[in-house]
Amino acid sequence: MRARYLDSRDVETLSEAMLKAASRSREMDIAAAFLTRAGAEQVLQLTRRLKGPQKKHQVRVLVGTWLNVTEPAALRQLRRVKGVCVRIAKPNGFHVKHVSFRGATDAVAFTGSANFTAKGLGGKGELVVEITDKIHSSTASAERDAFRRLWVDAYPDDLTAKVINAYAREWKSPRLFIKKGVLPGQRLQARFGKQAAKNSAPKDDGSVLWLPVRGTISDETEDALNAEAAGEKSCNFIGLNRKEAFTRIQNGTRHVWLLDLRGQPADRNLVFHRIIREVEMLTEDDGRYFAILAPASRSISLKKRSNREALKKLGLVHRLDSLASKRRTLKPGAQGIAAKLVEMSTPIKRAP
Repeated sequence: MRARYLDSRDVETLSEAMLKAASRSREMDIAAAFLTRAGAEQVLQLTRRLKGPQKKHQVRVLVGTWLNVTEPAALRQLRRVKGVCVRIAKPNGFHVKHVSFRGATDAVAFTGSANFTAKGLGGKGELVVEITDKIHSSTASAERDAFRRLWVDAYPDDLTAKVINAYAREWKSPRLFIKKGVLPGQRLQARFGKQAAKNSAPKDDGSVLWLPVRGTISDETEDALNAEAAGEKSCNFIGLNRKEAFTRIQNGTRHVWLLDLRGQPADRNLVFHRIIREVEMLTEDDGRYFAILAPASRSISLKKRSNREALKKLGLVHRLDSLASKRRTLKPGAQGIAAKLVEMSTPIKRAP
């Protein structure tokens, strides 16, 4: 049995990791306390990724309706798809977040804090454990039994449509009402509520930025950035040139793919960095917006023509000979481009 933990600092989002597991599997079980339309789209994409003929796929989706977070439109979207069986959990406090995949030899399960929503699948603030084991192991057998019990306890198939219709008639978009002395978080609300109200704009979803590098940073600016990054080990810097990219990093973006356009195209690499923080610092020649980056963790060699062709096919470069490109924002997870870059890349090994 192998286990690893996924959080918002990993190269792979939960969505990307699940897509890989689905491509090796024929069956999928999902138990989600909350399901939105973004989550339903992810379920459908995972279903399409399963191996073998579609008629042999088995997909079961168990969803809760607690707190009105689950969207009726998402439930109906899944009900229309052949091969996907949907049930509604009975308990009012149903709070399970679990996905499992089964192939010919292996079973992969994801369980943790993430719901089937845009934030849960690709955003920040989630922690999920991925467990891989042999299909006939005692661990995989126990997982199947646990899901079977949840499935049997739900409303049966012949009632699902009626339950969804009743839920839809009464459904209202969920709201959080703060009432003194009622919610456990009331003291935190009193402490941070005013500050939170001032910063109520939606945060970025953690998207990966694609930024071509076309120039260098002057020695004076590098010295200033080194002073800003005091205490960070082996960090790198990048000038952002435009405030748009700087703002996205301020709002939560924490990964970046960099393509250095200096030198000959065949000698270049596309590299993946974690963003440590952003710095606004007006300089004479280099602009005012910068990012401090951790050492590159993954790389795509562009000596291979197949890799250059793949970048062009993804719409990230215009010409194979010059690798002419423009800056982009790559959505994680179900959007696919960021996930495909991860699949193309290899980890960068560093000396201990």
